[in-house]
Amino acid sequence: MNIKYVLCLAAIIIILITSCSKSPSNKSDSGPKTTDTTTLPNNHAPDIYLTGAINGPTNKQTATYWKNGAATVLSSAETDGLSIAVSGKDVYVAGIRAATNSNVVVVLWKNGILTDISDSSQFATSRGMVMLGNDVYIAGYKFVPGSTKGILWKNGVEQDLSSIGNENVYPQGISVNGSDIYITGYTTSDSGTPDENAIYWKNGIETKLPLGDFTTSIASSICASGADIYVAGYGVDKVTGFNVAVYWKNGVEYKLGDIKSDTFSAAIAVQGTNVYVAGTVSDASGVSTAVLWKNGVLSKLGDGSLNSYCTAMGFDGNDLYIAGHNHYGAVVWKNGVAQQITTDNSSNSAISSLVLVPK
Repeated sequence: MNIKYVLCLAAIIIILITSCSKSPSNKSDSGPKTTDTTTLPNNHAPDIYLTGAINGPTNKQTATYWKNGAATVLSSAETDGLSIAVSGKDVYVAGIRAATNSNVVVVLWKNGILTDISDSSQFATSRGMVMLGNDVYIAGYKFVPGSTKGILWKNGVEQDLSSIGNENVYPQGISVNGSDIYITGYTTSDSGTPDENAIYWKNGIETKLPLGDFTTSIASSICASGADIYVAGYGVDKVTGFNVAVYWKNGVEYKLGDIKSDTFSAAIAVQGTNVYVAGTVSDASGVSTAVLWKNGVLSKLGDGSLNSYCTAMGFDGNDLYIAGHNHYGAVVWKNGVAQQITTDNSSNSAISSLVLVPK
């Protein structure tokens, strides 16, 4: 079973406060295996950690993380690494594994040791992870009879984010600022017509973002700077029907894409007064190109001849790192210059998350 295919299919079929205690179960695993791939230059200031998955010759995905280009395969089973965090010498990877009953289970690897976070009786997925002190927070969702529940797991203990009546809730990203936890995603109803609406939570308190010029909207990334909350996503334009990249600052909408082609935003970061949004622009021929908007001004990361995508972004000082994948495989752009992490092809490896750790 291809896990990413299942997740995409589920999203298509369906179109992110009561807490309860759960004791995570340990699953046996063959343990991590480290192999050398393309190594990033040693003059990079931070250690660069990435996570994602590699597809094998039988199209089975295996969760993997990379440190400065060296790959550590976390499992030989059908798995995917979706987010990564580093605390001291400990490396945490949140992801998913395929269960024998065709469900998907949220899992956490700490230094290669796998622990189940959700149980195999339901289909669940993780969409992001952060650490606050020694606490591990994983945002995601699970399918329950009649609805989809947005979930925040703190050290394996489940908190239901779905306090919006009968709507389905899909968290898509999580960040931390000081002692505050921010989550973003979207809601839908079972009305039978598209009605996605971007939403975010601050410490469990939800705020729906205004649709404005959109018929529907989805939020993918969130960050906070001082008292300001920035959410990146995209919406369907009411007039043209195209997907338009957008970010919201304190609920105010700022369009990034032109409304004549499909544009999507995947990650947002703020440094000083500058707002950076990484995403994708699709042209009329169907080619997707990784792009960066700085204060609304677009620059291309991919050359536009072959598909390329952004998935994560981070700063080390004034250096901006953007992770994603292109036709050749997993890639990191540093200040717009590409460094290939793998050189297979884009269907065989993909990056989901990035973290920069000062040496």
